[in-house]
Amino acid sequence: RANGYNYWRTTASEFEKMLPELLERGYILYDIEELMEKDPEDPTKIKKKDIYLPEGKKPLVISIDDVNYYEYMKPDGFAEKLVLDSDGRVANEIKNENGEYIISRKADVMPILDDFVREHPEFSYKGAKGVIAVTGYQGALGYRITDLQGEELQVAIKEATKVADKLKEDGWRFACHSYTHN
Repeated sequence: RANGYNYWRTTASEFEKMLPELLERGYILYDIEELMEKDPEDPTKIKKKDIYLPEGKKPLVISIDDVNYYEYMKPDGFAEKLVLDSDGRVANEIKNENGEYIISRKADVMPILDDFVREHPEFSYKGAKGVIAVTGYQGALGYRITDLQGEELQVAIKEATKVADKLKEDGWRFACHSYTHN
């Protein structure tokens, strides 16, 4: 799967290295929902909104597809799910090289970007972060809600909802990326 990962994915360390470059080149995170609006003359249509940014800034919308943490990715060193850490911030659960599960803020886009914006608030216009696109296939955000039943399902839904609510509170948007890519 290495060729596919190389073609379709960015590693956490690559992403971390991109952020200072984007900031230095004048990019600023912008809320995708601020790009368009309903056309007042025809509510069945949309139109572009004017974008007003500080001088020298360029709007940037980041979209992350397939934030599901699929089963096939587990043996390849990917994070396994999004969780809330001991400070109530979004982080990742990941298995380290010793086979132990740890909570990390360096394993995927969401906590890495949250930390970068915390350190560089000028990189985010009005708190914008990015778009998280889930498919629903094998659950969402790493929670296998499509495979569970009973109490286990209810707990997973509750945990996934807490994470999703925190992401939205922190400026993230959600999108549907279809169910299976068919």
